[in-house]
Amino acid sequence: EDLELVSTPGTAYLYSNIGMSLLGLVLAERTGRPYEAMLQDGICRPLGMTGTTTDLAAVRDRVVPGLKTGGTRFPNQFMAALTPAGGIYSSAEDLARLARTEIAATDPAIALSQRPVFTIAEGERVALGWHVYDWAQGWRTLNHNGGIGGYTSSLYVDTANQCAAAVLSNVMNEGEFGEAVRALARTLLQQLE
Repeated sequence: EDLELVSTPGTAYLYSNIGMSLLGLVLAERTGRPYEAMLQDGICRPLGMTGTTTDLAAVRDRVVPGLKTGGTRFPNQFMAALTPAGGIYSSAEDLARLARTEIAATDPAIALSQRPVFTIAEGERVALGWHVYDWAQGWRTLNHNGGIGGYTSSLYVDTANQCAAAVLSNVMNEGEFGEAVRALARTLLQQLE
């Protein structure tokens, strides 16, 4: 109805979980395949990521209960249409496999996903699913953070120095806590570099 864009398309950056979800749903519709099948066939099986899925029932016995920042349990949610943006369950081992694949970047699709497509600010750009940071020391890191009810995560991959750091937390991404998780991941990566 009376909706207005907050900026002219292509001139400003704003991450959108709804946008990422919409992309996943459009791909599923276009291919005629469920999102989970695309995830398994296109990423998980080829990379050996056996602990990654959108099917909570398949991993429920391995999922650590999510918590609010005060320590109260937060029940796992069925993400439905938002699954592509926040309904993927994974493990540290699987994220390490993903990081190794990103470091090697031998697959043209992986290399394409790392190519920046928009500049947010000097040294900070966006690729396909990654934030790309160019540091004064000459390093380039890939990053993606996440936060849904009961969980917060951060993954940094430094392809030049061939190292990565992931922090997975079972506490909700609220207030200062989410930034603490991201800061810890950055600090761990710097220690490895």
